[in-house]
Amino acid sequence: MEQDVLEYHQKMEATDRAIADKLYEIIQHEFPDVELKVWHAHPVWFINGNPIVGYSKLKHCVRLLF
Repeated sequence: MEQDVLEYHQKMEATDRAIADKLYEIIQHEFPDVELKVWHAHPVWFINGNPIVGYSKLKHCVRLLF
C-alpha cells in the first residue's frame, strides 16, 4: 500500500479502516496498473488523468466514489 494511502487509513477507527482496507484491496485487484494518489484528501484511482473510483471517510461512514 502506498505511504500516503496507508497514512489515510491509519487515521480511521478500526471498523472504518477495515472497510477502507477491503475497498483498497478490491480496487487494486480490478485496476492494478492505473495511477493512485490521495487527491482532495482521499484515495482516488485515475485512468489517463481522469478520476474513475475512490473512497472517502465521512462522519458516520466510508463513501465509495465513482
